[in-house]
Amino acid sequence: MYTWEGCASISDLDGNLLFYTNGKKVWNANHVQMTNGFGLLGHDSSTQAAVIVKKPGPNLIYLIFTPDAFGYENGMMYTEVDMSLEGGLGAVNENKNVPVTTPVTEKIVTVQHQNQMDYWIICHPTNSSDFYSYLLSEDGLSEEAVISSNFPLVTTNFDAIGYLRANADGSKLAFAGPGLWLYDFNKATGSVSNAQELDIDDHETAYGVEFSYSGSRLYASIESVSDIFQYNLELSTIDSINETKHIVTSGEEYGGAIQLGPDKRIYHAIWNAAFLGVIEEPELLGEDCSYEEVGFYMAGKVTGIGLPNFKNSIYNVAAFSYANLCLGEETEFTLNIEEVDSVFWNFGDLNSGEDNFSTLENPNHIYPEAGFYDVSLISYVDSIVDSLHYWIYIKTPPIVDLGNDTTLCEGQVYPLDATLVNASYRWQDESTEAIYYPTNPGYYYVDVTQNGCIGRSDIFLSSCDPLIEMPNVFTPNSDGKNDFFIPIAYGDIKISYLTVFDRWGVKMVEDVPAKIGWNGCLLYT
Repeated sequence: MYTWEGCASISDLDGNLLFYTNGKKVWNANHVQMTNGFGLLGHDSSTQAAVIVKKPGPNLIYLIFTPDAFGYENGMMYTEVDMSLEGGLGAVNENKNVPVTTPVTEKIVTVQHQNQMDYWIICHPTNSSDFYSYLLSEDGLSEEAVISSNFPLVTTNFDAIGYLRANADGSKLAFAGPGLWLYDFNKATGSVSNAQELDIDDHETAYGVEFSYSGSRLYASIESVSDIFQYNLELSTIDSINETKHIVTSGEEYGGAIQLGPDKRIYHAIWNAAFLGVIEEPELLGEDCSYEEVGFYMAGKVTGIGLPNFKNSIYNVAAFSYANLCLGEETEFTLNIEEVDSVFWNFGDLNSGEDNFSTLENPNHIYPEAGFYDVSLISYVDSIVDSLHYWIYIKTPPIVDLGNDTTLCEGQVYPLDATLVNASYRWQDESTEAIYYPTNPGYYYVDVTQNGCIGRSDIFLSSCDPLIEMPNVFTPNSDGKNDFFIPIAYGDIKISYLTVFDRWGVKMVEDVPAKIGWNGCLLYT
């Protein structure tokens, strides 16, 4: 994938890639352009060209939000990806390039709502000092935004450049360009408040911004040079925070985005470099944060100045995880909270009676049919009661049909076709092609894996009935009954002449017209 700046990717709960985008095209997990995944009206020179959010509720829909570059007229749009299509590889559906608002800056961030289900999609219009917060819920994206008026005023196209980030718990926003700003964010109402400007020396604007995992440190990078600043957010006033400003690194390389990774390190993009810079210990102050310019090898690739854009809650440790989501499997739930007093599970399977509930920390449940289930967990720790729920989707195993049992005659080949979209195959002899070509009678089967589930089909190919039947007796006594030894042919078999041998293999007669048959004489007449 080529992009000058922005890009986004999304994975499932286990870290398996689902798809990625540069704001203009979408590629699936096989690194193939997704069906209908072209013509998105983002821009490869937009700082945050895209961000991907799962639509809340019982669905397999993901929304790609794409802010245009430099405040251009396309503004912010969204495009939907339906992961139920193309055998789980996904495809862009009919909701492509749906307008949200225009014109906007290149800054976009998504924050999980206080209810832990919905999301705020936050952008900043150009020629404005406002923030727009749109609510994404099970019902879709709100038509009206929550508008918050705050500094700074974005007036020029180049003011539109720069990142907008949220900390992991969604309570703070950092805004780069023009200048560098820190805000409070209300996850319940969507409002942005308490604008505070941070010191970036004599630079006019920051480009990249990122919080440490705890949110206690803020980092800002400067475009066109490789300068990075650190700020201690544990202090109570903006003046005291500015006094903690520390230059993490400084250089002439063309620097860009900074991005928190799942390993809680912060990565730094440097234009056309074979490595990413890495802040090894972002929670530590001053030089102890330890910046490594040659920190992460890109395996032969080179970087632009952007890094993948994510929603803030991707860094949160889920209260529980789950595995085995295929129909017929025992779905396993794992508690991700330490030192709880007790828990109460509701598996969302109302017809299962008492089996719908559990007080085990790591329970299992077998779902009776495919579909969405609202699983909730209530945890009790001391006097604190907390609850969380996820929609999980129980998938139908792939339907594979090799056909009915049939016959296989000598010299024939009977192709067995198990081809499905986005599938892998394992036949009874461990071969892995989609089509198998048996040449002998016998029992054959195939296991097809699609979208993480396995379906099996089998077939028995028996030896075919003889294509020519030879009578074992005839009575050549001229009484008009069974006077001739005539072969019986089935199907399209045509017999022209007949040669007869005795039991010892001695030829008795030859060149007998098969349609007439042999009259028993050693010399055919």
